[in-house]
Amino acid sequence: ILGVNKVAGVPVQADRTRDLDLLTMGKDFLKQRFGKPGNVYLGLVHRLDRPVSGVVCFARTSKAAARLSASFRERQVCKIYLAVVSGHLQGTGALRHKIAKRQQRSTATNSLALPVQVYEESYDDPKAKLAHLRWKSLANFSLARNASSNCGGNQTLLAVSPITGRKHQIRAQLAHIGHPVIGDTKYSQMPRLKNRCIGLHAACLWVPNPINTGKMTHLQQDHLISPLYDSFLETSEQFMESQVSQQLAEGQIQRGNKMLPLMANLPPFWRNMVGDNIFHIGCKYIESLS
Repeated sequence: ILGVNKVAGVPVQADRTRDLDLLTMGKDFLKQRFGKPGNVYLGLVHRLDRPVSGVVCFARTSKAAARLSASFRERQVCKIYLAVVSGHLQGTGALRHKIAKRQQRSTATNSLALPVQVYEESYDDPKAKLAHLRWKSLANFSLARNASSNCGGNQTLLAVSPITGRKHQIRAQLAHIGHPVIGDTKYSQMPRLKNRCIGLHAACLWVPNPINTGKMTHLQQDHLISPLYDSFLETSEQFMESQVSQQLAEGQIQRGNKMLPLMANLPPFWRNMVGDNIFHIGCKYIESLS
């Protein structure tokens, strides 16, 4: 496994912009690191949206790619995102909706051309798929508009664990309940952040070990992978363990699977976005989970 800490704005794979993508960067890194001539295999098993930062898992062999892809498809993984959203949210909650790709992006009655549409869970349409996530409020704060980040007002830092893996799921569902992700101009009319990222970070990912050895590739290059800040390392592990336990109880993760944790540090921009709040969340979050 190769775990990569993606920078916001970098596509996971090549797209029509022809910008340098994470998959190509990963292949180049492996080629240089291990002195491999010719092409290098690196399997893409899941994705992050371009404006989202955080951990991405690649497979270094075709067998691992097949097994990891099956794990994602069968929901045998556990993911934790950190999200900064507009408005104040308290406590914990779960969201269950149906979401579907928007068939027609007419803006005659709506200035937003939403990539996916969110409906209530009872919505009856075979094209609409269930989207389920859990969230926990970590901190509420209010910020004056910051010239360096172009965001302000009442905001909440959330830990979000998506159970399903639908396109734009977290962004669309949070916007649907009136708490869009900061800077997400696709699902809100908030101003764009200065560096064109959004307040969504894939902090942790647990995946079943595809080779059952309990070992994983751990690359120390700063531009590829780095550990969480100490406080977030501990709090994310606790929240992750609680979500893994719940998914085990619900039969979503098979017992006996060896789970490998991959974690990504917060990008420096988050310090500007949430200020000093980010350095006081660790202990508060640990206490609330104990």
